[in-house]
Amino acid sequence: MPRFLPFHQGNVAVAAGKATRFDIRLDDDSLNTLGSGGEQFVELMKEQPAPSGPTPRTGDGKPDLSGVWRAAPERLAGDGPIGTQRRPRGDGGNTRCLPQGISVPSLTEYGIVQTPTLIVILDGGWNPDRQIYLDGRGHPKEFNPSWMGHSVGHWEGDTLAVETIGFNALASLVIGPGVYPQTETLRVTERFRRLDLGHLEVLTTYDDPSVFQKPFTTR
Repeated sequence: MPRFLPFHQGNVAVAAGKATRFDIRLDDDSLNTLGSGGEQFVELMKEQPAPSGPTPRTGDGKPDLSGVWRAAPERLAGDGPIGTQRRPRGDGGNTRCLPQGISVPSLTEYGIVQTPTLIVILDGGWNPDRQIYLDGRGHPKEFNPSWMGHSVGHWEGDTLAVETIGFNALASLVIGPGVYPQTETLRVTERFRRLDLGHLEVLTTYDDPSVFQKPFTTR
């Protein structure tokens, strides 16, 4: 977990049918005062390698997207909105202590909890958590616009395709170094693909004709 030191304990006997107790010390930098925990800060600043191994799968054979994911440095590859915007920059919800919108978690870190009929994306920050329905339902005909919109998804082989609509116009889209407004006409399409144990690829297409001249995709 970011901001926490790794924990390792070896030579632990584990017996079938019996509980094994671990006393784990969680060291982080948010509770330390200036001048303490210097070695912890050095460790926390190191770039941790992604775990290696095959893509894990659920009991029904689908790729298991569950986990806590951190954005990679190359996360901003894609066409981007440069030169396509119709409206001026937004200011981002964080300047008003409001949720920041659907584009922000992909720039930092977020958690995914997966079940056969529902996926929950845990922002861990200012945003509300997202629910992606996999039970075959469509979008409702009428709903109140919300910060994270209404998401439905389906599997296309090993790729999870998600469509989200129903956004409000209060959040902003944070794409790379730019901050752009969004409106209630925003439609976001995501394609999640777990490449292996340590890598998750997300292709996100933003389509808001009230703001951009054409859709654009980020990776």
